[in-house]
Amino acid sequence: CLHGYYNNKEVIKSQLSYYQTIFNDYIQFEYLNAPHEKVGGVYDRAIAEKFQGPFYVWIEINKESNKSQAE
Repeated sequence: CLHGYYNNKEVIKSQLSYYQTIFNDYIQFEYLNAPHEKVGGVYDRAIAEKFQGPFYVWIEINKESNKSQAE
């Protein structure tokens, strides 16, 4: 299960907990963190208040060159 922007595996695990309960006998759920830690700023205050960081992003944007860098 892949989380969204500025999240982590604990956030998506919480968001999918209902489905994991229903499909646990049929599907093995795997939760991953994105490769880039998001440093500074809060993207979603509700997420930041409920879940402990660090939070991650899948693609890092280099503001100087305005090019994305995927790992």
